[in-house]
Amino acid sequence: PFEDNYFDLIYGQSVFTHLSEGDQFAWLEELARVVRVGGYVFVTYCGELGLFMSKHHQIGRNPSALYKFIEEGYVDFGPVSAGVDDTNPGYYRLVAHSTRYIRTKWSNFFLVKSIIYGFAGHQNLVILQKVR
Repeated sequence: PFEDNYFDLIYGQSVFTHLSEGDQFAWLEELARVVRVGGYVFVTYCGELGLFMSKHHQIGRNPSALYKFIEEGYVDFGPVSAGVDDTNPGYYRLVAHSTRYIRTKWSNFFLVKSIIYGFAGHQNLVILQKVR
């Protein structure tokens, strides 16, 4: 419901760790719409270290997921029932992104200014700036 270029700063923790690839792009598009040019978006994501810290047991049993992550930079472990998506079952999931993926794909929406590794436990903080 917000106007274009409404916010100077938007932040979110543990949002992009729970979105399908298509939904993450929809979120990035909406964030780019509502933040002003020169404004910032601070969000966390589960990166390489976090993947091995939090999902090492699944990666070890599923080498194809590790291969997909290495090749594509994104892996979706599927839906998780956490009681937050009762109206849209399957929306809430566990995913991980590589640094290369963040810098390549998310730069279609924002300038990737910085990444702070291990900012929130197993999640990295990415600082994005709207430049156009």
